[in-house]
Amino acid sequence: MAYEAKPNSGSLFKNERKTSDKHPDYTGTWKDADGKEWQLAAWVKEGKKGKFFSVSASEKRARQNDDIPF
Repeated sequence: MAYEAKPNSGSLFKNERKTSDKHPDYTGTWKDADGKEWQLAAWVKEGKKGKFFSVSASEKRARQNDDIPF
């Protein structure tokens, strides 16, 4: 059975497809209290007090089907 996030929880994983400094170091999903899924992105940054995560969240979009014949 696949992992199903509970409301107000989520996961981040190391971005194995990162090819640029602009790409996030970690990506994942978050499910809010209403059950809506969000896409997460996190970058490891260096500040005056040491390393920290800079985080972005956006509404999760449906993936486009790559199998569409043209």
